[in-house]
Formats: sequence, C-alpha cells, structure tokens
Amino acid sequence: MKDENTFLTDHLLTKVENFSKTSFELMKLKVINKVADSSANIINYFVVIFILSLIFISLNMGLSLFLNQIYKNNYSGFFMVAGINLIILILYYLLYPFFKNKFKNSIIEKLAEIK
Repeated sequence: MKDENTFLTDHLLTKVENFSKTSFELMKLKVINKVADSSANIINYFVVIFILSLIFISLNMGLSLFLNQIYKNNYSGFFMVAGINLIILILYYLLYPFFKNKFKNSIIEKLAEIK
C-alpha cells in the first residue's frame, strides 16, 4: 500500500511539474508574441511619422515659396509659415497631457491583452 501511495504521489508530482513547465513555456511564448507585435507597431509608427514629416516639410516649403511670390519678397512667406508652425506647437504643448494619457492607455491596453 505504501509503495502504491508513493508511486501515485510521484506520478502526481511529475504531472504537476510537467504542467508548470508547459504553463511557463506558454506564458513565455505569449510574452514573446506580444513584444514582437508591439515592436512591429512601433516600427510601423516610426515609418508613418517619417513619411508624414517629409510631406509636412514639402508642404511648408511650397506654402512658404507661394507666400513669398504673393508678397513679392524672399522672406515673409517663411516667417508666416514658421509662425503657423509655432502656433501648432504651442497648441500641442497645451494639449500634451491629453495626448500622453491617450497614448499611455493605448499601450497598456495592448500589453494587457495577454491571456
């Protein structure tokens, strides 16, 4: 009887050990998947931001040159566009807490999807 109980206990411990190893491996794979997904999203955002920056710079240069042609001088269009960009920057800094919380919550929601 004692040998049978010992055998059952050893068998149960082996099953528990295998279960814990499998659970750990599964959690590890889920974390790796989530990190890979988040990294891909971050790279995608950087590419989009880079392309939008190039478009923004091109539009600013075009608008500046257009305004220079309207006002018939070489510098006023650049100052006007710089002033518009400054106003946009000030608005962004005033609304920064809203954007920060929105981005932070988005990241937390993405990382919390691990089940």
